[in-house]
Amino acid sequence: MDKELRLLYLNVAAESLLEISVRKASKLFIGDVLIKAAEDIGEMQTALTNSHSFTKRQTQLQLMHGKTVDVDYTITPFEEDGEQRVLLEITSLEHSYRINRGVSEQHTCDDQRIGERPRT
Repeated sequence: MDKELRLLYLNVAAESLLEISVRKASKLFIGDVLIKAAEDIGEMQTALTNSHSFTKRQTQLQLMHGKTVDVDYTITPFEEDGEQRVLLEITSLEHSYRINRGVSEQHTCDDQRIGERPRT
């Protein structure tokens, strides 16, 4: 993103997660993609102003199409060709949640088996 928090580039994973093409996202203000995200945008602006990275864990972002995603994200300010930029790295937690649900379900099945009577 640029210093005004307008999107400059999205990789394929970001396009998929945010449900927007790089062509449509180009130069959009992040607040037009992430809805009801005033607190998150404020944190991005603070990180940019202070030139410090910032990570937020286990948060929900509401996308412009109404979908809500559970993510971790990191903001990293940097300079490119004399211009302030911000790298926004977003990691979906959906895969982790699925794994945890699977492990939890497995433990529940194991617990149920422990209480079963041996078959004879």
